[in-house]
Amino acid sequence: MFQTSSFFTRRRTVFTAALAALIAVLMVFAGSTASQATPSGTATNSNKGSLYGMPQPDGSVAGKNGDMFKFTLKDDAGVSSTFFTYCIEGNIPIGVAKPYGESGWSSVPYNSFIPNAGKVLWVLGHGYPNLTGAQLAAASGIAGVTDLDAITATQFAIWNLTDPSIAGGRLFPSPATVPQDLVTYPRSTIIQNLMVWMLNNAVDGATEPTPSLTVTPSSLTAPLSGHAGPFTVHTTASTGASITSTVAIVDATGQPITGPVLNGGQFYLDASGLQVGETVSASATATSATISVGRVFVPTDPASRWQGLIVASQDTVGTAQTTASLTVTDALPGALAIHKQDAQHTSVSLGGAVFQVFNESGAVVTTLTTDADGNAQADGLEPGTYRVVEQSAPTGYALDVTPHEVAVTADATETLIVDNTASAVPSGALSLHKQDAADATNSLEDAVFDVINANNQTVATMTTDATGNASVDGLSPGSYTVVERTAPTGYVLDITPHEITVLDGTTQSTTITNAAAPAPTPKPTDSVTPSSGPSATPEGGTALAVTGTNQSPYGLAAIAFVLGAIVLVANARRQRQTRTV
Repeated sequence: MFQTSSFFTRRRTVFTAALAALIAVLMVFAGSTASQATPSGTATNSNKGSLYGMPQPDGSVAGKNGDMFKFTLKDDAGVSSTFFTYCIEGNIPIGVAKPYGESGWSSVPYNSFIPNAGKVLWVLGHGYPNLTGAQLAAASGIAGVTDLDAITATQFAIWNLTDPSIAGGRLFPSPATVPQDLVTYPRSTIIQNLMVWMLNNAVDGATEPTPSLTVTPSSLTAPLSGHAGPFTVHTTASTGASITSTVAIVDATGQPITGPVLNGGQFYLDASGLQVGETVSASATATSATISVGRVFVPTDPASRWQGLIVASQDTVGTAQTTASLTVTDALPGALAIHKQDAQHTSVSLGGAVFQVFNESGAVVTTLTTDADGNAQADGLEPGTYRVVEQSAPTGYALDVTPHEVAVTADATETLIVDNTASAVPSGALSLHKQDAADATNSLEDAVFDVINANNQTVATMTTDATGNASVDGLSPGSYTVVERTAPTGYVLDITPHEITVLDGTTQSTTITNAAAPAPTPKPTDSVTPSSGPSATPEGGTALAVTGTNQSPYGLAAIAFVLGAIVLVANARRQRQTRTV
């Protein structure tokens, strides 16, 4: 909503001064790091179209209008270029004969500009001079739009998006709220309708235009040797920017750069051989760079509060220059790392220890808490001596009350190892669960385990109960090995040692499985093969020879041999009896 009296009076003063003055403008690329020549130039009001008026004390009506300014600038090489701009603020005077410089959107003081900057770009692209009055009439469907109408509608559409005293007012919010003493001109309806059409159709999403030339960052520090960077070039010049310096211009690998650096390209400065505290500059020069639509120009004097300008038409400038600096120093940030461990079992890292780090002035610069691996680190510390004091000990440990002095050096990490002694009564515990390897729901009873400490001493023996559980407490913090000595009935002994780290005040749990023993293999029984023929055993127990067609010839020969032997024995006996007689 407009505040008519104060706003109109200020705007009349602004535009009257703008029409009468020649405005010298300085084109500065990359803000404070750009070279600052003192060029001269002129700015003229391009045209105007009356939009509304305010009755004056003498009865006349003062017309209010939106203006577009045509600037003639001289670049850093003295080459002139021209382009058109619109005002960003509605109630701020233009800096008559004040130097202006190209800048980014963040330099615009109004908080409403950045959220609406994309829509402002749309208005600029669809307003005058990118579209003529006739073209806008065809696009909007509003008949009779002239170039002067288009200029005024474009300016007021921009104000609605950038100036919080105007934004959202749409100039004439509603007939009921229009001041009764406001006298409108015949073309006001056309201009207002065109402005509303622009605001209704403006879409966001555009990104900030590339600057003519800038180098980021504008300054760096580096150690005494090596190369510093990267510095990144941003330019609209298709041929990039040439970089010069009193030190070597190199790439990331330290190799010399001999050609221009294109938009988005990077370079480094060689710091070898320079002295501590020495500063060197690099100059970037781009030719045929363009001033993009949507770039802004603000006063180069930070204390000045003059109207900001936004570029409405793209144009090519002759030569753009900027600088970046490198300061050599050995005061690069350092880092402090802390590792917390058990005093007796150094392999046991302790988490949850809280430390405060004090600088040489006694001020706390950071608070650190060790993680599960017992580590904590503070980065970005200025070189110097720091005092580290433990504020809270890990659970189950006594507080370390000794302050630790650490000297932090530039571009290096200093490590402090702090030991903690466990509480007087060990309070660590270990529990295990025994289960079937193939069935996790089958808990195993009567498995016997030895608990062995880091010195290979058996400190406890555990036997699982009916639920498969066993535990031992009162353990000192440290590493332990759990070894199964007796397997549950029907299961294979688990011969794998299980390493477990016990912390004071906590219970460490583990699950161990057993495979069932395989079932025993049955012994084979002797098989009986039936004979192929009948057999008989006489009462005397001597088996009779088997005869028949199936008898083997070898068997018959054996029988004959036996019978012959019997006959020979009998004859020999009769002959001895006869001689005796």
